Amino acid sequence: MQKKKNNNKKMAFLELHKISKSYSAHRVLRKVSVQLDAGVVALLGPNGAGKSTLLNILSTQQQASSGHYSLHEKSSQKELSDIRAQIGMVGHRSFLYADLSLEENLHLYGNLYNIPDKSQRIIELAEQFELTKRLPHHVGQFSRGLLQRASLIRALLPNPSLLLLDEPFTGLDWPSTQMLLQLIQDWRSPDRLLILTTHDLARAATSADRLLILNRGRVAADITGPLEPQELQQQYTEATQRP
Repeated sequence: MQKKKNNNKKMAFLELHKISKSYSAHRVLRKVSVQLDAGVVALLGPNGAGKSTLLNILSTQQQASSGHYSLHEKSSQKELSDIRAQIGMVGHRSFLYADLSLEENLHLYGNLYNIPDKSQRIIELAEQFELTKRLPHHVGQFSRGLLQRASLIRALLPNPSLLLLDEPFTGLDWPSTQMLLQLIQDWRSPDRLLILTTHDLARAATSADRLLILNRGRVAADITGPLEPQELQQQYTEATQRP
């Protein structure tokens, strides 16, 4: 008797299928394949390992040279607009207009994403990140810490299921760092995934459910967290010293 196929197999939250990226003759990513479930994932590796490039591809800012990915079973090859609506990204640029107020910026993005009740959503997020009094101020006047908080509000406006953070702790003051750590802690949910890059191994070790170490464009180690910083340091050194 022929066995029936099991069609009830649970799909991963995010699946990367042999993603490669090259700039002329320089290969940045080399057939990266991995399945990620909901939670918090830290993407680690030395400079030039391909971390930011991978986040840029996942955020739809760049195209892979080959390969694709699936988010909630929607393929980046066929349903990119649907995927884009589910993603929030905070990178090295704020994507905010310096000559507009924070409130004007957020309303602009709210309109782009067709967010219902965007005014209420803006108020709630401004309160969460303690920027209510800054809403009328031009973004160009913001410090690094305030600008990063404003970028987080922008990214969170559409209530994304996938949040991408590229070196989010760089240059942050203490209050902004604490708010970001709280966001990471609160993000854990069966229907949400957060991926962050960081060079802070100690912080990654204690805050991530899973840690991927990239080296020379490949996944050199896939580690379950959280774990002791010393243990991660040892595994990081071994993974990044392999030829």
